[in-house]
Amino acid sequence: MDEFRFDCAFCDVTVDAATAAVVKEEAKAHLEAYHVTELREVFAVAFGGNECDNDCGYVFPDGIDGGVEYECPTCGHDNFPPFLEQYVYWRIEKET
Repeated sequence: MDEFRFDCAFCDVTVDAATAAVVKEEAKAHLEAYHVTELREVFAVAFGGNECDNDCGYVFPDGIDGGVEYECPTCGHDNFPPFLEQYVYWRIEKET
């Protein structure tokens, strides 16, 4: 029996594997391939009011009204990889 699992919140895909590392990589690949647009709303909530991960001082706006991009408008840093890492990490479940 597989021990770790990730259920995609945007479609019916489930990733199962014996290790969390495998689930994490496969889940990230799935989300990058199919759900980058849907994740923007989640990103806006998660990063709204927070600074860019590149420590340039830019603070992401709260909400998605102005259209949220993963790339920092001040320094150009792509904040999607660290966001995706956190998003997947908190959604991996250990099956018992």
